[in-house]
Order: sequence, then structure tokens, then C-alpha cells
Amino acid sequence: DWFAGEGIHYRYDTVFVGFQNSFLSGTVTKKQLFSDSVDPDAPLSDVMSRKVYSIYDDNSLQLAVEFMLKTRQNVLPVIQRSSRRLFGFISEHDILKTYEQRFREERHQSRHISMVSTTRKAFRKGTNFLKRKHV
Repeated sequence: DWFAGEGIHYRYDTVFVGFQNSFLSGTVTKKQLFSDSVDPDAPLSDVMSRKVYSIYDDNSLQLAVEFMLKTRQNVLPVIQRSSRRLFGFISEHDILKTYEQRFREERHQSRHISMVSTTRKAFRKGTNFLKRKHV
């Protein structure tokens, strides 16, 4: 019913099953939910896996990528280490955005360093950028 309503725009393969106290109790894939072999009136607990792969809020992005590749999930729950409660979720899209930002910052810094180096070399050779050559 949730997928027929507000869940229609849910773009991840894994659906997390939890309670109001912010603890996760399991996962189920969309494929499992919409399988012809599953009775639509059966309780979710009959279909879901009790194994929840997650990362802690202080783990690295590299570890998140490794877990996503290992578990074939495109989204992972992030657990707060101190309270063991759900802190949020991180998706493959979030990770790609972070790496894209890092790439842009590194590229910008590299360009800046490169231009400074080129300018220094030109001044050492005595090149005058302001002087125009007349033909």
C-alpha cells in the first residue's frame, strides 16, 4: 500500500523495516515485495531478511562503497555509534556527489597551482604579458 501511495517515488532497491524507536528490524527488496510468489496479504516479516547491513556515522565513505558493493544495496542505513540508533541513510547518489565535489575542488586547486607556476616561469624568462607586439 505504501508503494501505491507516497512510496511510488522511492528509488532504492532495498526497503528498510523499522519501528518508531529508530531501530531497524530487517530489509526487503522491491523484487521480493512484488514477486508473484508472495501472498500480498502475508505479513512483511514473512518476506523480510533480518540481516541489516549498515555503517556507523564515523565510518569512511570508502567503507560505505565497499558495503554497497558487497551487499548489492544502493542505500545503507547510518547508525549513530554511541546510541546504536538510526542516524540517517546514505545512497550511492550521495557518495557520487561527494566524490564529484572532491574532484572539482582538487581540479580547481590544481589549475590554480598550475597557473601560478606558469606565471612564475614567464616572469623569470622576462616575458611581459602587458606589452603588445606590433606587426
